[in-house]
Amino acid sequence: MLKDPVAFVDDHITQSRKDLKSFATDEGCGGYSGGWIYKMDFGDWHEFRVPDIQGRLKKPWILANTPVLADATRIAVDTRVPTGEVFLMFDIGLADIPVGKPPGAQAFQPIDWPSIEVEKK
Repeated sequence: MLKDPVAFVDDHITQSRKDLKSFATDEGCGGYSGGWIYKMDFGDWHEFRVPDIQGRLKKPWILANTPVLADATRIAVDTRVPTGEVFLMFDIGLADIPVGKPPGAQAFQPIDWPSIEVEKK
């Protein structure tokens, strides 16, 4: 990823890699929304801009939860493609998802995760 972020993003997009979790940055969800829409809050992020590479995709931005990339425990990549796709290279906890909007709803509502019953199979 750090050697050639543009190739890394291109590989993820063209190969539909399953080892990365992709998310849209707006409520349109890149045209893929069909159910609940969730807002995630990961706190403050720092941007690491990738140098221009002539003739390649828009340069992605590497995002991290620390000002020094080597110290980061959470890293994300903003692909800078028209769908607004960002992929995360860390696990998401329920506390990272404070609100959601059910299909057809006009507004987001707080999610009380402890009160949600899990369906047992």
